[in-house]
Amino acid sequence: MWTCTLCSGEGCSFPRALYPLTERNAIEGQATQNGDATSLHIKLVQSGVSDKFRMPVPLYLELEGGKVMRLGSVNVTGNKTIDQTLQLPKLPAKVKRVSINYYYDVLSTEN
Repeated sequence: MWTCTLCSGEGCSFPRALYPLTERNAIEGQATQNGDATSLHIKLVQSGVSDKFRMPVPLYLELEGGKVMRLGSVNVTGNKTIDQTLQLPKLPAKVKRVSINYYYDVLSTEN
């Protein structure tokens, strides 16, 4: 029998995601430049899903000048808030915006 890897067989959920803040998946991001170093504080919220719903949520940085780069992804399970600060390597430009779902690669429905 096949078991869904997102919800562990408990029925799939579809977060109504996106940036800027919405009900189901939301992100706030604040980049702080200190010389060549950049620290990034993120607060990522997933809500309105089952406790076993798992979603890898990709994080993107939009840099001054328009370049978009994928920073990585955060694995979120259930209704959860991820609140942390990351130290980033030297970037080619200052961070203009932090987002999720930049290329519509998160399982979601729009509000």
